[in-house]
Order: sequence, then structure tokens, then C-alpha cells
Amino acid sequence: MNNRQSLIGKKVMKDQLTIEEYIGSGGFGDVYKAYSQLGDTKLYSAVKHLMIPREGEYNDQLKSMKNNRYATDEYFRLLYTDILNEINLMHQLSGKSRNIVAYQHYDIEGPKGDPKQYEIYIKMEYLTPLDKYTRKRDLSAGEVLKIGMDIASAIETCHNEEILHRDIKAVNIFVGGNKVYKLGDFGLAKKLTESAHAKSKVGTDAYKAPEIFNPYGKYDKTIDIYSLGIVLYELFNNGRLPFMPDYPKTYGPRDIDEAIARRVKGEYLPRLKNIPDEIVEVILKACSPNPAHRYQTAAEFRMALEIIKNGMDADSLSQVVSVAAQEDSEASQGRKMENSGYSLKIRDSFGKQEAGEDDYRHHDIFDSYTENKAQEKHTCREERNELNDTGTSESLHETNVQNDNVPDVAINEDTSFITQENLTPKKNRSKFFFPVVISIALIIIAGSGYLLFSKYKINKYNDALIQGKQLEALNKYDE
Repeated sequence: MNNRQSLIGKKVMKDQLTIEEYIGSGGFGDVYKAYSQLGDTKLYSAVKHLMIPREGEYNDQLKSMKNNRYATDEYFRLLYTDILNEINLMHQLSGKSRNIVAYQHYDIEGPKGDPKQYEIYIKMEYLTPLDKYTRKRDLSAGEVLKIGMDIASAIETCHNEEILHRDIKAVNIFVGGNKVYKLGDFGLAKKLTESAHAKSKVGTDAYKAPEIFNPYGKYDKTIDIYSLGIVLYELFNNGRLPFMPDYPKTYGPRDIDEAIARRVKGEYLPRLKNIPDEIVEVILKACSPNPAHRYQTAAEFRMALEIIKNGMDADSLSQVVSVAAQEDSEASQGRKMENSGYSLKIRDSFGKQEAGEDDYRHHDIFDSYTENKAQEKHTCREERNELNDTGTSESLHETNVQNDNVPDVAINEDTSFITQENLTPKKNRSKFFFPVVISIALIIIAGSGYLLFSKYKINKYNDALIQGKQLEALNKYDE
């Protein structure tokens, strides 16, 4: 029997909670469903159980530390400190937002034994994980927008407390009563103190912002906004992350690696299909590879989603955008195909008002993604135009402004380099192809001639040198 099963039925903590079943793992520990008895009623809670170090973990770490016990003890002491940090952050956020998993209390047993071992229990409210929730039920457009609004509200609370979550993903989102969505698992969260930036390269690769991968770069609060944007992209895209093969195509580990690599490189995400432009623009702005072009606060992101949701009619809000994962594959595929051509409708204004300040088209929350993307393209075109003559430059600029099939370019402001190499529009490459080929050929010919001439000169020099040494030898002989 493994350690997880050994806890089933056991009473833990001062509350004498009875462990009923294993739920899952996260943030260095295992999570269980537990209950306390109040008469005939069971009051359920979630209990996170952590062992520092786990069974066999100490010896593995000791081996990697070349049998240095002091270094090994220090490693687990720091790990224990990280757990206490998570508890302190949860305590700090407790009761400040209904969209954050409620922390109740904790117990610590230890240190005990040799090597020293700590056993930690953290009691939280019992909720349903989002990934488990979506296995058995469809998600509508209105529900996905609600998830975005609720989690953006949770991020807003965290950021107001100068806390970065740093691991926002679907498995760290939970569903409570009345379909209130909540953010949990603060195992990787960080308290920002003196600086508004962080450097640690943590998080889940599939949801991390590109700048976190930069070993020399810093990042700010917008990384949480980016990760939430990826979650919404996934939910609106039949459970597929950006750059992954479209549903129902199969995929493998290489597809996942390539999809992550394209995001890290700074590529703009492909536009979502069969989703209103207004929703797409909001998600793409949140996931801009350039941090300066994202929503700068979670409140802005939440407001943008709220404006869109309030502008949708009832039929569009109830339209299914993600089918339950546990449905029969053939039936599921059929329903996906049936829903693939749906069209969500968004009212021109709210409450049948005249289009004006309340119209999403005139709201500054929606103006930056497309404009910033166009500005980045325009900047790169200007740099290219400086290398061409005036006539060619003007015609090239004119053509590109009208044609939106120009490769997206992301400028990383921190490092001042262009993260996507392909700057030349495909339709104009033929103008430069033949001159480039001819130039390369001339260079090769000239280089070959130079090498032959150099070889001839070296041979002549060697002949003269040999003759000189022979004459010198004869002179010495005569003497």
C-alpha cells in the first residue's frame, strides 16, 4: 500500500478530519477529500498533505549532493520554507476575494526522526477542479467568459497584495457553488517586495509568458494575465493550446514542444476560428508576446471580458464551445463538427442604446491589440524601407499596409532585439532572389580566383626559397 492509500480512513489534524479519498497532486503535495462529523452531517474540506522530505527522497538528494549531509539538510530546509511561504500567502489572501480558494488553517508535525522530517496539513474549502468538471459537461461561451472574469478578479486581488501567482492553468482553477470559479494552488506564488519585477524561471511551460524563458530577463504582473489568456484560448479552442493541430486531429509530444517553442520565439497566436472577433481580440491582446501591449492590470482584462459578455444575446451565451471530454469519441466528434460553424452574436450596444461610449467598438480596452500589432509591423516595414530606393520603398509600404498577410514581428523591449527573423513579405521575395543569387555567385568566383592566385604566389615563393638554400649550401662548400 502506497502512502496515498495509507491515509484513506485516517483521522488527521486537530479537527480530527477523516480522509475519504485522494483527489490529486500539486505544489509538492497530495490533496484529499476529508470530512468532519456534525451529528449525521458530513462537513467536507480539502486537505493538502506534504511530507518534507518524502520517503526515499532524502537519500536521492544526498546522492546528488555527493553525500554532503549539510547541503542536503539545507535543501530540504529551503523547501520547507517555501511551503511556509505558500501558507502565509494563502493566509494573507484569505477572505479578500470570493474567487480565491479559501484557506482555513494548518498543522505541522515535526521535525522528527533522522533525517529530520516535517509533516504538514493544510485545510481548505472543498471544491471541484475545473478539469474534472469539464470531463462530464459541456462549456458554453457564457461560462468560459465567466471563468475568465472570475479568475481575472482573483488575479486582481493577488496583484493588489503585490503577489504573483506564476502558475495559472486550468488544473489550478476550481468550481464552487453557484458556478463561482476560484483560483488555487499558490505553491509557486511570489511576494513582490522592493521590486515590481521577478526573475525566477518557474511555472508550467504550456502557459508561461515568453519573457519567463529569457534567462537574463525580468517579468512583471502581466505574466499572470498572459497565462489566463492561454487558459481562455484553450477553452475556446476545443481544449487545444495555441499552435497545436486543430481538433479532432491527433498530436504527439513533438507537436507540444513545437507549439511551446513558437510561443517562446515570440510569434503571435493564430486567431481562433468561429469565435467573434471581439472575443478573439481580447484574448490575443492578453497573450501578446510583448508585455507592454498586454492588459497592464487584471482589472482591465476583467472589464473587457465583462463588456463582451454583457453585449451577447442569450442564444450566443448558451452556445457550446467545448464538449465534455468523457463523451463517446464518435458522438463527441459529431457534436464538435455540428457546432463548428456556429456564429456568436454580440449586440452593437448595451440595452439597445445608441452606439457610443458604452459600445465595445469605442472602448479603449479593445483598441490596443490590433493597433499595437499593426504598429510593430509598420515599424519593421520602415526599417526595411530605409534599405530600398524611394520608389520601391513607397510601393512596398503601400502594398503591405493593404495586405495583412505580413509575418508578425515581436519586439522585445527588454533586450531590444527582434524575436522573429522573417521580416520580408513572401510576395516580394522574388524581387530580391535573383540579384542575391548573382551576387553570391560573383563572390564565389572572385574568392576562387583569389585562392588560385594565392596558391600560385606561394608555390613561386617556395621555389625561390629552395633555390636560395641550394645556392647558400654551394657557397659554403666552395669556402
